[in-house]
Amino acid sequence: MGHPVYLPTPTYACSAFSLSLSLRSRVVDLRTVLFDVPPQEILSKDSVTVTVDAVVYYKIDNPMAAVCNVSDAATSTQLLASTTLRNVLGTKNLSDILAER
Repeated sequence: MGHPVYLPTPTYACSAFSLSLSLRSRVVDLRTVLFDVPPQEILSKDSVTVTVDAVVYYKIDNPMAAVCNVSDAATSTQLLASTTLRNVLGTKNLSDILAER
C-alpha cells in the first residue's frame, strides 16, 4: 500500500555535545489519489458569480519531499487545488469559462 519513509528526529541531551537521533516512520501512499473540490462561488473577470466544482487526481512522486516539506500533503494538495481553481477562473470571462468546460 505505501512505502515507509524513515526520518531522523533530533533529540537534544543536556550535554553540549551530545546529540542522539531516533528514527520514526511514516507511510506514504504512492498510488494515484482522487478527491472532489467542493462547489464554490467565484467571481469571473467580467464580474459574474459562477459556482464551480472540480475533481483532482494526484500522485506523490517523491515521498521524502511529501513528508519533509509539508506537514500534511493530502490536505495541502486539496487547499492548493481549491485556491488554484479560484485564481485561474477568476482571470477568465464567463464566455471563456463556458467554452472550456
